[in-house]
Amino acid sequence: MIREHGQAGCHHRSTTTGTQESDCSPSPLPSESPTSSYWTSTFEPPPSLGIVRPLHQIGEIPNKADVVIIGSGVTGVSAAYHLSRRFPSGSSVAILEARDFCSGATGRNGGHLTPLSALAYHDLASNPSHLLLGVEPQNEDTTRTKEMADEVIRKIYSLEERTSTLILDLIHKGVGENALEAQKYNDVGLTPGYNWHLCTSAQEEADFERCLRDAKLAGFGDLTSRVRRVGIEELKETLHCSPRIRAAFEIPGATVHPRKLVALIYRLALAQAKDRNIELRLFTHCPATGISAAGITDPNHRARINTPAGEITCRYILHATNGYASHLAGQLAGPEGVVPTRAQAMAIRPLHRYQNDSWIFVRPFTPESTTSLKDGAGCDSSLYLEGMPRWQMGMSANTGFEYLHQRPCGEYHDMESDLIRTPPVIFGGGREMAPGKEWNVADDSVVNPLISRFLLQWLAEKFPLDFEQEGKGENLGAEGQGQIVDAWTGIMGFTKSKDPLVGPLPVDVAIDGKGQDGTVVGQYVSAGYSGHGMTRAFSCAEVVCDMMVAEELGSKWEAPSWFPLCFLSTRR
Repeated sequence: MIREHGQAGCHHRSTTTGTQESDCSPSPLPSESPTSSYWTSTFEPPPSLGIVRPLHQIGEIPNKADVVIIGSGVTGVSAAYHLSRRFPSGSSVAILEARDFCSGATGRNGGHLTPLSALAYHDLASNPSHLLLGVEPQNEDTTRTKEMADEVIRKIYSLEERTSTLILDLIHKGVGENALEAQKYNDVGLTPGYNWHLCTSAQEEADFERCLRDAKLAGFGDLTSRVRRVGIEELKETLHCSPRIRAAFEIPGATVHPRKLVALIYRLALAQAKDRNIELRLFTHCPATGISAAGITDPNHRARINTPAGEITCRYILHATNGYASHLAGQLAGPEGVVPTRAQAMAIRPLHRYQNDSWIFVRPFTPESTTSLKDGAGCDSSLYLEGMPRWQMGMSANTGFEYLHQRPCGEYHDMESDLIRTPPVIFGGGREMAPGKEWNVADDSVVNPLISRFLLQWLAEKFPLDFEQEGKGENLGAEGQGQIVDAWTGIMGFTKSKDPLVGPLPVDVAIDGKGQDGTVVGQYVSAGYSGHGMTRAFSCAEVVCDMMVAEELGSKWEAPSWFPLCFLSTRR
């Protein structure tokens, strides 16, 4: 999973104590001049998606909508997808985005789609009091308490596995379309397969072995069976790594172009909305600057949202802004809410100095030839060819703080010369090197030079044949020393428990329209994924949408069997 910005299949709850020291100031709006990520620089949503960028003139956005979603990342667009299937026909849904389409945390992550593995069991089980929120223990029996906590852990695993499976199904559905434009824009750069977690110390090896043993004893044998310890010879032959990497554990996983994925989900949502006579529109560069319930006389609309392009009243609001959630919902500021936390990543081409580093001619570009190249068809897996990915798996290290993978070769095809250039490695992490670990930092307009230096040195030390070694990475990125394609930061949303806030928005005494149950009438939130967004957001968005539908139809919402109640925003 994205442990941090990049999904590793392991989890580090104990490293988030800095959230407790966070101040209570609300998050600002996203920076107007963010760094450019690999995902934002290599893909622009097509005109057919009908995304509107208002010129901030009155009348450019609708003055009313049934539902307003704030945020166009994986949560917001997933919510639009679910609403287009389940909300009453004839309704209207508007998405407001402060910057470009999918330019927040989703458009700045590490590109991994890897659900939690059995390697995360110890961390998941480390906070039983949180896991049992919403679960009433029958007695003081510690054995039964542990069993109940393990039942919740099972649901967390199930939610992540379910999310990954559903997203893969959507990708296959989109790729199966025959239209030329669909083929062009539905290719999300998916590389299905597995993730290797790299161990750099004997202690880390032993900890993982013990975690797998305990997980199996706790009844998670089905999950431990999916973890394979990679043989040392296979590790060396595949990665050409330094002895600093002592071992690796293989788990199921995949990598994907997240911005292309979200565009695909939105395309599918638009099609469903059209079929059900639901008006679905998305407005970029249209930040929501304030929310109020004062002075609304229309009984069908309960809140007013202010934007530079005018006001829009609505019946329901979904806060899908993750680390920026407290900007509009001040009650989510501080250590008990959602703490903005900056992550950093880069895209860098490996050198592969042990082979010819020039371009090579390949067969004419077709989807079929690209697939065969990705799969390494007809090639010796130990032989590197320029234009092909060196590594076919995602990787992570340091309990998920560092994460990397190499992009598929098709993203770097030169149409004029039929050449495919070595695709870059997406590498993120290093937050632990910065003073304060980047807690409560909401500025993604700059990179942290301390982290940049660490990332370059880490690559040079662990993969000396693929990245510059002399100077420990100090010259990496210079002429002839490898090429940094992009370097960027992104703002995650962390919670004290590391689990998201999903459900009705908790009340703030400064906001009108308070519900008797301690929540704000008509407003919902799904945020605070703590680096797990890609394998949780789609399902969490489904939950809040089902809550809206239940309220709209006057029925009672029932939690799905796969949903852990400790995620609920009302159980804090």
